[in-house]
Amino acid sequence: MRCIIIVLGGGLSKMTIGRVIGAAKLARRVPCGLMLVGTNDEAVFMYRIIRLLGLGDREVILVGGSRNTLDNAYYAKSALNRLGFKGHLVLVTSRFHSWRAYQLFRNMLGRDYELSLLPIDDEPDDRLRDKEVVSRILAIVSIALLRIIGDRGVMALNGLYETLKPW
Repeated sequence: MRCIIIVLGGGLSKMTIGRVIGAAKLARRVPCGLMLVGTNDEAVFMYRIIRLLGLGDREVILVGGSRNTLDNAYYAKSALNRLGFKGHLVLVTSRFHSWRAYQLFRNMLGRDYELSLLPIDDEPDDRLRDKEVVSRILAIVSIALLRIIGDRGVMALNGLYETLKPW
């Protein structure tokens, strides 16, 4: 396998379905494996869609347990390390979320991977759009902390953040 398409969950929602359909279109053109990353429920939900789209025969890696985009990047990196994969990665997420997701993945993964982005056009609701502004600020702080204290330290702080966050 020379490349892996990483699809980020966005809830059990139309937004996630759009991301999976975008990844499936790419997977039909390029022989890549698929990594479905999100909560446990999101990963299974995405896998069911992949099967409905006729791509169940592809190598599909389910990565669950995430609570947020930083978790997605950390757990994806752990899965890639377990696989011993070094190659091209394509990150699939919504366009409004793409800058933050790309920055977190790029900084979590380091320079060992070629990382490109496939942003999917969808229209988030106002609540998600407002949350994204705060999340971008937190992503910038997380990236700075990644460079200072490394990924394990940031993940410890991330757990504290998840416990205290207001939404």
